[in-house]
Amino acid sequence: MKHVYSLIPRIKTITILAGPISLTGLVNISMNLVAMIFIARLGINEIAAATLATSLYITLLVSSTALLYALSILISYQHTNYTSETCLTIGALFRNSILVSGFLSIITGVFLWNGDKFLSLIGQNEQLVQLTPLYFHYAAYSLFPTLLSMSIGQFYLGIGNSNFGLINSLIRLPFSWFLSYVLILGRLGFPKLGLAGVTCANLIVNSVYGVLILIFMAHSKKLKAYRLFANKCSFNWDVCKQILFLGIPIGMQFGGELLAMSVLTFLQGYLGAVPLAASQIVSQFALLAVMMVLGLTQATSVLVSAEYAQNNILKIKEYAKAIQIILMIFFSGLGIILLLFHNFLLNLFFSISEPENQLLKYYSLIFFAISFVTMYIDSIRNSLSAILRGMQDSKTPMNIGLICLWFLSLPCAYLLAYGLHLGTIGLQLGFISGFLVASLLLKFRMSFILK
Repeated sequence: MKHVYSLIPRIKTITILAGPISLTGLVNISMNLVAMIFIARLGINEIAAATLATSLYITLLVSSTALLYALSILISYQHTNYTSETCLTIGALFRNSILVSGFLSIITGVFLWNGDKFLSLIGQNEQLVQLTPLYFHYAAYSLFPTLLSMSIGQFYLGIGNSNFGLINSLIRLPFSWFLSYVLILGRLGFPKLGLAGVTCANLIVNSVYGVLILIFMAHSKKLKAYRLFANKCSFNWDVCKQILFLGIPIGMQFGGELLAMSVLTFLQGYLGAVPLAASQIVSQFALLAVMMVLGLTQATSVLVSAEYAQNNILKIKEYAKAIQIILMIFFSGLGIILLLFHNFLLNLFFSISEPENQLLKYYSLIFFAISFVTMYIDSIRNSLSAILRGMQDSKTPMNIGLICLWFLSLPCAYLLAYGLHLGTIGLQLGFISGFLVASLLLKFRMSFILK
């Protein structure tokens, strides 16, 4: 207990920095959660189609946005020694991150545009696939505004202002909800776009936001020292290489892992629309928890990066212990919430008392339990990965994560589902194995470095 008390300053530091980051993630995910509630009003097929479409979209999107996590880490490293020279370096990092964002949006956009063709190619239900083409087209158009917003948020996080992203997300929230409502359901004279209304709303909101915030940043006296828009058309390959060198392994890890999870979703798609719909419902609530964890781990990366610049190994060890305590407390509270309010949460999407929804309720409750265990183990893995990234080692978490999920999680999931005939529940259970082994390997790696 005395040891825990000694870590309270580190726990407070992580929590204070992570709070706005996590809340920003919650606000952003709540936009999608509300949109999925509107989609559920259209029927089980629509929400099942949303599961397939969002699995592919989020995989490609996160592969790109996660690469930009490197920006806040690099800026935090420079910001530790605040001088006029480091300010110019930070400005150059931000400018070139916009160029990197444009490059990524073109590459990823090509794949997104043809998302429905990919789903057909892998043999998904054609009735569901036919609901997705326009969703993917708007998603492709929205990539650059989304990545630009990510660059802006990472810049502010790197200079220690994590509240900026939260404030702007709160400003965007009502507009996103309103546009999702009118575009998905076709209200107030707007066209009924169904599933495509989700990405169309995202395109409009992020485009307007990006333009307005860039204008604000260009005229902000507080940011004048960084000279963010000096040499507007300059392209510095060395600066881009810094971002890509640290960011590509992060993007590959997140993207590769999400792709493995998408494969799990596609395998689930072969087992029927009802478990697929249940998976989408549970994943919406799981994403809220994931955003909290990502905020905590990203804050830990930034803090560790600052200490690593000072070669302060003792504080890095303290942060490593503090984040584990925070995660334990968080998931204890989350378990109580799920135990007490699971019926209320499911009722947001469908009436759990209706006889025709009992199978959907059954799968949803099972998936809630499995998802809780999976998320806790994965949060430990992500916290260890974050510490290593803060010490400029993004390749080890990438290698361990990809190997464990592709060569352990997926084979175990397939074996339980199809070999042992446990179906969709077997898929979910088998997938936990890779997270567990990856956590153990990352723990060993971190202990070795911090000897």
